Amino acid sequence: MSFAYNAITISIAAGLFYGMANSLILTPVLGAPGWVISDTLAVGNLLLLRRFHTHR
Repeated sequence: MSFAYNAITISIAAGLFYGMANSLILTPVLGAPGWVISDTLAVGNLLLLRRFHTHR
């Protein structure tokens, strides 16, 4: 999931979709909250995985 998120947001930040999506660009002001949300989701998933136990 993080690979897909990073691939999309890095493409937007680099301006690859600028002509196709009517001036779609990622500014640092919008990138900072996205980074926080991404990190929060990653830590949340890590905490969920720590609670998962397999039965042997």
